[in-house]
Amino acid sequence: MSGVSGRTTEGTIRFRFRWVNTVDETRNLIILTKDMDLVDGLREMQRKSEEVSNEYANYPLVCNQSNNATFFTYHTILQGQIGCATYYGRTHFLPPGNYSWLGVSTTLHEIRDVDTDKKGGKKAGTLLNWKDVSYVCLPENHIAVIQMGPNQLCIGSGRYLIRRPVTLYGIVDIQKLKHKVTAIGIDEDVVGGKEAQKRVTMSAGEWQKCGSLTFIRAQPGFASVVQNPDGTLIHGIGFTVARGGQVFKNFIDLQHYARTTRPFYLESKDRQEMLVRVQIRWCIIKPTIWLERKGAYTDIFDAIEEIMQSLLRDYMARHTYEQCRKQQAEGYKDFESHVRPICEHEMAELGGELLGFEVRSVRFPLLEKRNTIRAQKEAKLKEQLLEEKRALDIENEERKREQARIDGRHRNEIRQQEHLVKLEALQSEQDKQKQAEEAKLRYATARSKAKQQQVKLEAELRQVRMRQEVLRNKAVADADRRISVTRARCEQNVAIVQANADATVAEADAKASAIIKAAEAQAKAAELIGQAYKSNPQFLDFKLSELKAKVMKMRADAIAKGLSQNKGVMVPIHLQNEISQMKGSMADSI
Repeated sequence: MSGVSGRTTEGTIRFRFRWVNTVDETRNLIILTKDMDLVDGLREMQRKSEEVSNEYANYPLVCNQSNNATFFTYHTILQGQIGCATYYGRTHFLPPGNYSWLGVSTTLHEIRDVDTDKKGGKKAGTLLNWKDVSYVCLPENHIAVIQMGPNQLCIGSGRYLIRRPVTLYGIVDIQKLKHKVTAIGIDEDVVGGKEAQKRVTMSAGEWQKCGSLTFIRAQPGFASVVQNPDGTLIHGIGFTVARGGQVFKNFIDLQHYARTTRPFYLESKDRQEMLVRVQIRWCIIKPTIWLERKGAYTDIFDAIEEIMQSLLRDYMARHTYEQCRKQQAEGYKDFESHVRPICEHEMAELGGELLGFEVRSVRFPLLEKRNTIRAQKEAKLKEQLLEEKRALDIENEERKREQARIDGRHRNEIRQQEHLVKLEALQSEQDKQKQAEEAKLRYATARSKAKQQQVKLEAELRQVRMRQEVLRNKAVADADRRISVTRARCEQNVAIVQANADATVAEADAKASAIIKAAEAQAKAAELIGQAYKSNPQFLDFKLSELKAKVMKMRADAIAKGLSQNKGVMVPIHLQNEISQMKGSMADSI
């Protein structure tokens, strides 16, 4: 068998180990051929040791004291067994046979089976280990790691005798390495009409460390990443071996995947909430870069999803609802052409390759909900309208039948009403005659009442004239009295005051005569008003009230002017009462 190296896109993982046909036999490592058994191998090891040094000739590995005698037999070693002994404290073996004498310096410690286990089956691995000698049998797909000088080497299938200082570190089954590594993938499927994701566990590979060598087997679709002593990372596929300062880091999934993002809640330019889902297809082409830059992410999809969400948020914020619907008709080509190049660059920076980018859906949940509710209401309204239409049709049919019955009754009623109309016409003629007679009676009654009212108004007019005469006389008497009082009090005043008093008396007389004349004019007006009452009875009351108010105002003005010119004049009590009554009457008239 020959050495193996794993080739990658960035270089080659080189591991220094040699298989059995490249390992040189020495006195401490003997390769047993198919015709050699354990005893033959021990004798070959003894021969090679004697070639190196005569010291080994004094301490042989195999005893030659066996014989075929059956009497005086002290030890018997059967075929398939070997005796483990010491000769002067050195490693010594007894081949199958009878032993009656081992010698003074030979000690038999135990007898062991060789090539089979206790159940009689073949064993793989270390069949015999006595002191510094090991008998190793390696079947196919098994490797043993030995230390020979400064190097650790691998030996493949076969049988070997190993003697210190060559050291056996361990045996590795390259088909069943010790440590299994699994990877978790996300599988998308449609369940019940909805997209569902489930986790799938996959075997990524296996590895096992023996001595300074690390055996790594990556499953198809995965690559193993190894770190060199200088810190650089290399990767390979299939079966590889890392040795020395190289450290196995992890298995990286190189398979193609497609996955849909979680719904992104974004906002459009017109402040409408939208729900966006994007599906991407990718694969990792540079496992070393992904291992260096992945950070806390376990999946490159999770790393790129945040970037996609940020890009879509910025891009969608520049489009309105109508523009998004227009893009939906075009297959979101504009969205994809804007976001995909940036995502390809970001994924390349993480060691991946973006194989596909597709906007799966752009939904407006609030608007769709409103549209759904509106459609449900419209459907319900249509059903109600249909029900109402059917009810109206039924009602119209019933109404037609009812109308036919009603029309029959109406024709009979019309005939009856025509007869009643004729009777009512006759009755109406009689009523009109009766009403005409009643109208004549009411006119005569109203005329008599008007005459009575006229007589009453004439009597009231005479009373008004009498009251006006009384008021005139009273005004003259009051003026005379004020003049006499003023003269008595102002005898000692100067001539100017007397002149003022005389002027006041003259003015009062003039006003009294004016009042009399006004009263006479008012009386004449009252006669005219009495005549006008025949056409309007309320007119007399209005004029009488107006006349009373004017008389009282003129009298009050005259008294006020006299008092203002003669401030020292004493006003009698009856005049004060009259002034108060005039003020109250004027206030009531106002």
